[in-house]
Amino acid sequence: MTIPEQLKCLSRYIEEPDNFMINYIPHEISRLGLDKFLHLSIASLNASKVWEDGLRPIQTISYIYVRAITEIVYTINTYVDESDRDTWFNNLLTQHKANLEFEKTTPPVDYDACKPKAKSKSGTTKQSTPRREKNNIEPTAKEIKLANKVAKLNLLKFNIK
Repeated sequence: MTIPEQLKCLSRYIEEPDNFMINYIPHEISRLGLDKFLHLSIASLNASKVWEDGLRPIQTISYIYVRAITEIVYTINTYVDESDRDTWFNNLLTQHKANLEFEKTTPPVDYDACKPKAKSKSGTTKQSTPRREKNNIEPTAKEIKLANKVAKLNLLKFNIK
């Protein structure tokens, strides 16, 4: 997909649209209409939304954000008249810049990062023990023969005088 010159600042957020996106967008446009679909898509990019529990549904560091930007740019390039494209691209850029400004004061939260380790009563951090995986692999014939030989040797008793 070619990226318009005014969207070069969004190039890291734009991917090639996949088959799902190419088939999904016409369906949604026929259901909602082009203008409403674009309005809802751009509004869904609002990264300043914070839920009651403090979680943020969309952030500029998430893959969802990349998919949404790609979807919007693909829709504008494919379905919007050339005379109206600049208006929609400006709306998209305005929302993206507002998201970046919001994330300057409220940095993005990486929900995939490891949770901090719990502190013990003495104030030191507890080291978690790694989980051991069960070895469900059956022994080979060579390993079985070796185990039989070891068992026979263990049965032998020697008397030293």
